[in-house]
Amino acid sequence: MHWTENAYCDHAQLFYEVDVSIYEDNDLTSHEVDMAFKAIDAGGCIPRGTILDLACGTGRHTVKLLAQNNRVTGIDISRGMLDVARKRLVNAKLIEGDFMSYEELSAQSFDAVLASLVIEHIADVPAFFKRAAYILRENGQ
Repeated sequence: MHWTENAYCDHAQLFYEVDVSIYEDNDLTSHEVDMAFKAIDAGGCIPRGTILDLACGTGRHTVKLLAQNNRVTGIDISRGMLDVARKRLVNAKLIEGDFMSYEELSAQSFDAVLASLVIEHIADVPAFFKRAAYILRENGQ
């Protein structure tokens, strides 16, 4: 791994704690949410049921998933982002932790996984997808 990648991985959590407000509702983040859900709709894989929002951050995707009558669990490594999410998300379970090592996510426990703007932070992409497949129910998305 290149030293810059190591530095980023080692300090990513600190980076996301510094200024949580840049991830709050603004034109850029609202556009990103709209684009993510347009892509989901276009792909015909509209999530329904019990959903894991990976790297949920301040909960901008979680809000929309909850509005669609889903049961949503969000997980993120950033306490600061989750503090913001907790203020606006009363019907979601929010977990502070690393998806790759958080042991309480059991096999076949989710109907869908949403991972928006997260893959660029994953060091071992095949292991990430293997872990996502592990927690998905049969025919999950």
